[in-house]
Amino acid sequence: MAVSEGIVDLAEQIESDIRARALAVGSPYDTTAETARRFAVNTSKANRALQLLANRGVIVRRQRSGTVVGRIDQGRTQQTLSRLHVIVDESAVRTERLLDDGILIGLQGQLPKTRLQQHFIPGLDRRQFIQEIVGDALKSNGKDGFVLIRSPVEIQRVLADSGLPTVVYGGLHPSVEGVASLDRDQRQIGIELAKYALQKKCSKFVCLLRSEIGPGDRYFARGLIETLEYAKVSINDLSWEWLTSDDALVRAVVEEHLADRRKLAFLCRNEYLASQTQAAIDGSAKRRSRPVVVMADCYRVRREEARFPIPWPAWTAQEVGTELGRLLLAQTQKESLDRSNAESLIPVLPILERSLR
Repeated sequence: MAVSEGIVDLAEQIESDIRARALAVGSPYDTTAETARRFAVNTSKANRALQLLANRGVIVRRQRSGTVVGRIDQGRTQQTLSRLHVIVDESAVRTERLLDDGILIGLQGQLPKTRLQQHFIPGLDRRQFIQEIVGDALKSNGKDGFVLIRSPVEIQRVLADSGLPTVVYGGLHPSVEGVASLDRDQRQIGIELAKYALQKKCSKFVCLLRSEIGPGDRYFARGLIETLEYAKVSINDLSWEWLTSDDALVRAVVEEHLADRRKLAFLCRNEYLASQTQAAIDGSAKRRSRPVVVMADCYRVRREEARFPIPWPAWTAQEVGTELGRLLLAQTQKESLDRSNAESLIPVLPILERSLR
């Protein structure tokens, strides 16, 4: 899942080739196939290296006119991050495909000379885990930075106290300050799920959440409740369940709700919960009218791959990685945190009817 260091090396070789050939801005450059032949690599590796250069503005790739030379900064500022630690919840990677290659490509595009290192958050001793990594970073000769993906509050606090460049992908916990963050617009996601269920004429709403509540869940719940209240839905018609990633547990809880004779909507926080909900529905003898199953988050590459209706993020994974890199660079350049470099929201698109069930 990590970006190959060879991709970064190849990108540097291509940039050196542009300089050596003294190609001016706007001059045509080799196609992917030509680049692959020139540097004796396969086309996939050439394409990914060219994409890194496109992210940096060294080249511009256009569908019909091909690849042209962009702006090459002769006196490019020396990068201040030598190593970037990507801290991620392993269970979220396993059950939700949370860490996409595109995020790493986007990060590497903004920080092409920075070494990426991935660390998986353990189930226990989380504070000791992050303190050891931060301690090593503070002793390093270079400058280290951090990207926290689906991170618990104790990890966010340690990084906030460290003063090291840090960006949280997934929202800050209350009481954590001085750290940049990027997240999907969770409040809007809650609004979109509620609107979809109301359009389907549902009268009973069951919200299935992960057992460990994150900052985004609060905003998601707020958007959901506000929309249902505006539609005059009684609080008694909304149920909440906090569930671990246990197939039998999730299906048993869903089965209990299927005894309700009203038109049901299962509002699932992620694809795992949606899949187990659908499995319970398909195997139930209690089912009368077909319930609606909709999910809040999915980290598949393309919208067409989503198995259930979802408010799709407007940004690609690579664009997310690029923004995370931008927020990090702002901190390395000693910019004070304000709304432009401290907090970013990823817009979401309305739910489409089509899904791959």
